[in-house]
Amino acid sequence: NVSDAAVGISLQPGEFKIFTDVQIEDPELITDIGLEANISVSVYPNPAGKTLMIASEEPIVSLSMITMQGVRVAPKHITTESWDISDLAPGLYIAEVETRTGSVKIKVIKQNN
Repeated sequence: NVSDAAVGISLQPGEFKIFTDVQIEDPELITDIGLEANISVSVYPNPAGKTLMIASEEPIVSLSMITMQGVRVAPKHITTESWDISDLAPGLYIAEVETRTGSVKIKVIKQNN
């Protein structure tokens, strides 16, 4: 239960809701791993600190990290499978991994370095 909000909020164990005072233009609602193409992608470790590793059966074209406010951030590509996310603030992100045949969106938690 949240008691210091203007309206009382009750949540069941495991239930969550995101409230923000930031208006999100054209929001993409993602509640689970969204497969937009028939490709296999693994993102690890999750939660991640400084480096995010991505394994894919196809070459990765790009990686975007999307904040909960809908802002896209492009992390620095280190090697074929590793990306530097040390500049990102801790929090929940959606990693959008794009390959030549499509893209996959995966929830990623960024921890302190």
